[in-house]
Amino acid sequence: MGIMIKAPRAGFSKTRLSPPLSQEEAANISRCFLKDTTAAIDALSHNDPFVVGVAIYTPVGSEADFSELLPRSFKIIAQREGGFGARLLGATEDLFSVGFSAICLVDSDSPTLPFHYFRDLSTFLKEPKDRMVIGPSLDGGYYALAVIIH
Repeated sequence: MGIMIKAPRAGFSKTRLSPPLSQEEAANISRCFLKDTTAAIDALSHNDPFVVGVAIYTPVGSEADFSELLPRSFKIIAQREGGFGARLLGATEDLFSVGFSAICLVDSDSPTLPFHYFRDLSTFLKEPKDRMVIGPSLDGGYYALAVIIH
């Protein structure tokens, strides 16, 4: 399970929240969202060896920003350049290229996503057939994109 993240820096992450929040407040919310979502993925990985948490981050060079935020079990890979669609495609290709058999990309804006959603995604992706999941969110975006190809 990969989480698409930006380094939680003032003026760089959660910029649509500023105003009304200050840029530092928006970055702090980003940190909190990141910690909550990765904690859920980490908890699932302790119960399900199929699940590996991966932070897919931007910008390159910001790895130190995540040292205190990510669970120790998490792997990290850099996002590719380009628009958001290109970065999602790049993350999927990169994760498949290093040997993952199923990919689930989760947004960093859903810290209250029920734990059973993560568990259900993992269960669904273990089924031995080609599958795709789009977890819609109320704002027209997504909370998860998942694919398995056999």
